[in-house]
Amino acid sequence: MFKAFPAVIGCIGLMASFSTLAEAKLDSQKNKASYTIGVQMGMQLSQQKDDLDMNSVIQGFTDAFSGKKPQLSMEEMQQAMQTFQQQVRDKQMAEMKALGDKNAKEGKAFLDKNSINRKASR
Repeated sequence: MFKAFPAVIGCIGLMASFSTLAEAKLDSQKNKASYTIGVQMGMQLSQQKDDLDMNSVIQGFTDAFSGKKPQLSMEEMQQAMQTFQQQVRDKQMAEMKALGDKNAKEGKAFLDKNSINRKASR
């Protein structure tokens, strides 16, 4: 995942930076395949758009695509990705806990209400 994720982020960033360009001509197999890859990557990254800085994504893609030496060492990138992934997991866990707490509260209220209704109808 570490090797593919930066490439995916980078490609989306590059596409975003060219949003003012004319629409791609999808008149060849190469262009259609390229467009499809862009759509797939955009769909994948759109789930994390609030957790990413688009300018940094664009810079990383541009550096990698042009063959420029990365501004971070491999160790720094690996650490950054590990921290990012942990933050995403922590955020998801907090959201799941909040939803579970809400559902438990609503479920208890439902059961309490229906036990009262059953007693009254007997």
